[in-house]
Amino acid sequence: MGTFWRDNLNPDDDGQRIAITRGEWIDESRDDRKIPYKLYVPKETNEPLPLVIWSHGLGGSRDGAGFLSRFIAGHGYAVLNIQHPGTDLSLWVGKPGHPWDAIRAVKLTDDVKIARFYDVEHVLTRLDALAEEANISLDLNNIGFSGHSMGAITTQVMAGQKFRGKSYKSGAFKAFLPYSQMPCRDGSENPYDDMSAPLFMMTGTEDDSPVDGYDYTARQEVFKDMPESTTRYALILKDGDHMVFAGSRGQLEGYDKIPEHERIIKIASLAWWDWHLKGDKKAHEWLNNDLEDWSEGEASLEHF
Repeated sequence: MGTFWRDNLNPDDDGQRIAITRGEWIDESRDDRKIPYKLYVPKETNEPLPLVIWSHGLGGSRDGAGFLSRFIAGHGYAVLNIQHPGTDLSLWVGKPGHPWDAIRAVKLTDDVKIARFYDVEHVLTRLDALAEEANISLDLNNIGFSGHSMGAITTQVMAGQKFRGKSYKSGAFKAFLPYSQMPCRDGSENPYDDMSAPLFMMTGTEDDSPVDGYDYTARQEVFKDMPESTTRYALILKDGDHMVFAGSRGQLEGYDKIPEHERIIKIASLAWWDWHLKGDKKAHEWLNNDLEDWSEGEASLEHF
């Protein structure tokens, strides 16, 4: 085990004490669409906080990836988990059978998928008021976007990946981190050509999609087909399961690497955000030179 780029950094310690606020926004321009959110912030800070927004996967909610949100917030960030009606836990809660059976039975329209992109647009208009309500200062010049699975699609689209041939790219974000990145299969021509901001993709060798059936090799298409000029990193967890990135436990029988993989996800994510949202060159160097050795063979990293 090597040292980290920050003093006294411990992957098993969430850092500072955090405060959690839950709320809901109403987008009147879209038939009073509700957008629930969950905000994680350090309890004691007077410094402007860089912001990381997180988007859940199909059937998820604002409560997903709590292990990751707590860790990032506890190390000097505001983390905002947003929830997307129509692709959230309402697809399975209260319905008979296994949740994944209920989720797979749903036929999602393009409108439901596109609504996620407009959710992000609306959330960006609420950030000043959110900071005032939470009594914090947000560094809105340093915002990152992340998400898991379907939330990874949302992340990639915000970064410039086309959806049905159209761009919904946002210039509000400095860097992106999709977990279980998703290859484009919607017929868009050259879908990744406009992805110019830094991206860090994370997947695992057992990261098979519960809905679409993609394995981790298909997910690597995004990494390989982005413009050569784009800063892009790809981490692959040995035996890493699809749901470990969302903080779900017990998805695989005999999957005993959850604590170990969560540590890697937390540390690698923090290094990425420290590099891009805080300008920490040591975090960049640690990712390049030390992450693989520190993981003791559990993570492999490619980058350009």
